[in-house]
Amino acid sequence: MEEKLLILEDNIRTAALFRRILSRLEYGATIYDNAISAKEGFDEIGDAYKLYLLDMRVPINSGEDPNYSAGCMIRSYLIDKKVDPDKIVLMSNGVSRNDEVEAERCGIPVGQLRTKRDLTSEVIRELIQRVG
Repeated sequence: MEEKLLILEDNIRTAALFRRILSRLEYGATIYDNAISAKEGFDEIGDAYKLYLLDMRVPINSGEDPNYSAGCMIRSYLIDKKVDPDKIVLMSNGVSRNDEVEAERCGIPVGQLRTKRDLTSEVIRELIQRVG
């Protein structure tokens, strides 16, 4: 069975880029464009993912506007379900003051936020290796 990463990303082009990067690393991707779908997808198979890449600002439900709390909401849910927090990466287009405030509100050190442009194949490979 192919190892996969769960990706929460509502931008189609960014999601496709992550899929291509992961394909080169010989990993699959299960991509969700809103928090509710990601939660439901996780509930179907549990902690079967190597890594979780969560956009901080995505819609909570399909058809809604992006919401800063969505990524943190899913992160908290995954941790409540006993997913190792080291397997969860919060990402943003750029780490703005709003991102920092939301991360702090969620109890996430600002240094743990990643910009999407910095998540190159090398960085993703290192993150995967770090979690074993």
